[in-house]
Amino acid sequence: MKMQNSKLLYYLVWIIVGALLLHYGNSLISHYTEEAKKNYQLESTVWMMAIVPFFYGMYLALLEGLPKAFVVNWPLLFIVFLPSFLLLIYPILMMYFNLSNIVIYKFATLHDGIVFGLVSGIALVKSLTSKR
Repeated sequence: MKMQNSKLLYYLVWIIVGALLLHYGNSLISHYTEEAKKNYQLESTVWMMAIVPFFYGMYLALLEGLPKAFVVNWPLLFIVFLPSFLLLIYPILMMYFNLSNIVIYKFATLHDGIVFGLVSGIALVKSLTSKR
């Protein structure tokens, strides 16, 4: 029974911290969006639209519990994390380099990159850690 109570406490703390992270992450995005509307500087907004969902994904990977060991899962790292992370940062790369593939840009900015941020965050934590 003691194991069950600690798991319930972990889930309760997880949901509280998740709600706080969601609140402050969304307020951070809205703050930078408002600043971009005032001074027409979009760089910080694009960065926040990539960083915040990435942290959401990393936190979502902790739902099953805290990782116990550092074990690299290479297929997950290369097949899931790397493509999703590259699609997540593609709008950022377009700001600094001369990349002009509009089809990839449309695909990468679908839903503001939230899906790629979540997938890359979860895949990074899952590919670098193990529950054992």
